[in-house]
Amino acid sequence: MNENDLLNLIGIIFICTLPLWATILLKVYSKFKDIDYSRHFRTFIELRPYWVLVGLLLFFSTIESSFIEPLVNPIAYDASPAFYKIEGDGTSVFQDFTTPATNFIFSAIYTVGFTGMLILPLFYLSIKGEKKFVKALAYGFLIIYLIGLPFYLFFKVYEPWSLNPTYNLGYGNYTHIRGILYADTLHSEVNIIHEINGLNNCFPSLHTANVIFLSLLFFKYAKRTPKYIIYAFSVLVIFSIFYLGIHWYIDFVAGLITAYAGYRIAFWAENKFDIDVHFRPVIRRSR
Repeated sequence: MNENDLLNLIGIIFICTLPLWATILLKVYSKFKDIDYSRHFRTFIELRPYWVLVGLLLFFSTIESSFIEPLVNPIAYDASPAFYKIEGDGTSVFQDFTTPATNFIFSAIYTVGFTGMLILPLFYLSIKGEKKFVKALAYGFLIIYLIGLPFYLFFKVYEPWSLNPTYNLGYGNYTHIRGILYADTLHSEVNIIHEINGLNNCFPSLHTANVIFLSLLFFKYAKRTPKYIIYAFSVLVIFSIFYLGIHWYIDFVAGLITAYAGYRIAFWAENKFDIDVHFRPVIRRSR
């Protein structure tokens, strides 16, 4: 089956299931039409310090990759050869069955989908007035990033595909893993993505850490529908990091550990600290 056949099949399935999608939309509309949106909006505004925290975190992570890392790269330890000695081309098994359509889908999941997965749960919990979980979410993202930052600065691990001699990037020549996202899908935009994201921010995998943290948080939140959506998308994101040749298995395991640490510390911090509407940290007094 080629790409056009696959897209045609998806189109046929979508058309045949239009009554199902219409039913779902009607149920969603009936559920939300009587909501007091003004009250939810006020709650959303009260939680704006946590939105600012997440926004600053995303901004700083971009600055760190683009400007700070190049300054410390000369003294950072390159662990990529050691990772390859342990794993070899193990993750290439995820690339045994690739098509242009799946390349595009998993590239979109890894980039746009992952970014949406960071923002949409925050928006959803804010609108629902779940202050406890909004705070835990913002603190968790911060803690996960702080755990990963020293490794990104001083313990560089290059993405497996970038060590493939086919691409001749100069970081090493010993893997046979394809760069499906950067080299095969984005083509001319590859240098822009490199400047924003960097190629040696592998360990730990923050894609893994953040989606697993979100899964743990929504497991605690316990609302059925959003929980299962988060679970499903987490699986797709984790699959994409291997399919696209971006992470090693060791990165994934480190991401799991980072996620659990972020989860535990985030809910501890949520009980101890607030950020008021004037963006001042407030320490709660124990009763």
